[in-house]
Amino acid sequence: MINVFVSSPKAYAVNVSRLKKNIGAIFTAAGITSEAEVSVAFVSDRQMARISEKYLKDHESHEIISFPFETSEASLLAFPSPDGVKRIGEIIIAFPTAVKLAKKNVRSITAEIDFLLHHGCQHLLGYHH
Repeated sequence: MINVFVSSPKAYAVNVSRLKKNIGAIFTAAGITSEAEVSVAFVSDRQMARISEKYLKDHESHEIISFPFETSEASLLAFPSPDGVKRIGEIIIAFPTAVKLAKKNVRSITAEIDFLLHHGCQHLLGYHH
C-alpha cells in the first residue's frame, strides 16, 4: 500500500482522495506494491521560489519540484528501509502556478494537478527529461 501524506492550505481546493488514488496507481504500475510513502505539499509561488533558490540554487519559476529519497528506481526496489517501508520522496507543487497553467492549457485545475503529479512521480521513479 502506498501511503500519501498531503500538506495543503485550506484555501487550495485539492481533491486529496483522487490524488492519493492516482499516486498509488502510478507507483503500483511501476512495481512498488509493498508498504511505501510519498509526501505531497501544495505551496504558494513565493514559497516555491524560496525552495527553488535554497535547494536547486536557481531563480527559475517552477510549478513542481520532486525530491527523491532514493537515487534510482532500482535502488528503491532493491534496498528497502529497515522497517520495510519504502520512502519514495516528496513532490512540491506551486498551487497558484497550477491554476494559471490549467487556464493556459484549457483544462480543469484537477486535470492540471493530475498531470503535474504524474510528472513528479515519474521523477521520483528516476525518469527525467
